Amino acid sequence: MTQDAYVMGRQDPNCILYIKIFFILPLSILVILGINYMLGTRSISKIFTSFSAMFMVLFFTFGFWVLIEDNMGFDREAYKESLEKSDWSPFVKYLSLTLLEPLATLVYITAELWGSLILSYLFLSFLNESCSKRQHDRFIPPLFIITNVSLILSALVTTGFLKLKEILSPAQTVIMMSSIFFIIGILVLILMLLKFHLEVNIMSKPIFIPSHVQHDKKKKDSVGFVESLKIMKQSRFLFSMCSIVFMYNILYNLLESVFKNGVKNSAEALNLEKDTHSVHLTNIDQYITGIAVILLNLTSFSHLIDLKSWTFVALITPVVTLISIVVILGLGIHNSAAEKESISILNSFFSSSTPKFLLENYLGMICLSAMKIFKYSAFDVTKERISMRIENRYRPKFKIWFGSIGYLGNAYDKSLKVHENIDIDLRNEESDEEDIVQDKLKNPNDSVEEMKRTSIQLLKMLRVRQTLHMLDLVQRTLLGHMTPPNQQGWGFINRILHLVDQ
Repeated sequence: MTQDAYVMGRQDPNCILYIKIFFILPLSILVILGINYMLGTRSISKIFTSFSAMFMVLFFTFGFWVLIEDNMGFDREAYKESLEKSDWSPFVKYLSLTLLEPLATLVYITAELWGSLILSYLFLSFLNESCSKRQHDRFIPPLFIITNVSLILSALVTTGFLKLKEILSPAQTVIMMSSIFFIIGILVLILMLLKFHLEVNIMSKPIFIPSHVQHDKKKKDSVGFVESLKIMKQSRFLFSMCSIVFMYNILYNLLESVFKNGVKNSAEALNLEKDTHSVHLTNIDQYITGIAVILLNLTSFSHLIDLKSWTFVALITPVVTLISIVVILGLGIHNSAAEKESISILNSFFSSSTPKFLLENYLGMICLSAMKIFKYSAFDVTKERISMRIENRYRPKFKIWFGSIGYLGNAYDKSLKVHENIDIDLRNEESDEEDIVQDKLKNPNDSVEEMKRTSIQLLKMLRVRQTLHMLDLVQRTLLGHMTPPNQQGWGFINRILHLVDQ
């Protein structure tokens, strides 16, 4: 979330979409293939150290870059103004903005890869190899507690920096931003030193007295890259887990997109600052998520698998996701119809209703928080525990492909949005009215207030279009042609399970 605010402050909010699909996706695929190749000759510990050193160098570079950026003699603001006044398509404009602000683009890419690559994959894989199964099961809940304490601290630090930025001069702000990158680089260096101390001074010492003489064992053959692909292709377990992650990432990103559009529209309607309103909701979301995950992991919830069953715990996240779909889409459609900006049937049905913008924002934020809470506390804990049952030779390969599917889920959603913005015309029967509104915006004789009201009206129309498109996409993605005509509701789940068994 912090990197989102950094990009929005230097670029356009739409640039985040293009950074993810045109920069992060191909780079992530290259990193995934590179790690799979390196696993044939290096241990996960050495790969972890190499990537940590690379990120440390990047953060120190960003710190120096911020200090000298204004002295490079490149007038970015002039280029951005000329770009905004040009007649180029939005695709060319937003993609060009990501290149005109390389620091913001690189910071966003680095932040995304740091969270997914270092913590979600390399660090957890290092723990898998370093701990026994019972040690790992005991360690995972405290790890998620520490992670969410960091999330709460991130929200506090973000709030503090926003208030501090208001009283600092531009030169002092530059020094503050540079210091942040240097501090992060120093923290990565401390991480590497702690890992070295752990391996040399702690893990090298035996924690038990052997009862018999141990003979040297023959080293196991490592699994090659091509062989690992064949094994993964035949694994029904991997297919099932990756399918869940793929669908979850698509649904979460689509719901988050509708929620963010609701935040933008409510800020326009209520005369609020969009950035301030968005950061306020983001901070509350971080507080809710962090505190809830900590409390759940302090209780016996993390051992619910042992008390109930794998199926019971696995169904928690999908149920919460379905509730979020109903709440977020329902309120979005209600508010659009209450303002007579939806399709005619909904407009007449909600003719006597009034828009509830803040209710949509806060309930949407709570639903998205709940999805993350139970993903961290239920699905991720379950995934880490079950991964310990995989043979050591295959476990790192499994985890890297499992993570790559998450990237593909995000990328699939982002590519749909880019494709929608560029090529697809998804307008409904009110398309002529939308063309009229767009023509009004081009009228140079309109006053500022008239143009503002027209802009709000156009945003509402676009929001209805995106919401209806999302409903159609969710239906096609989840159901497709898998549901027989005589089955309703949850019948498609049995069909999915049948396909998995095949």
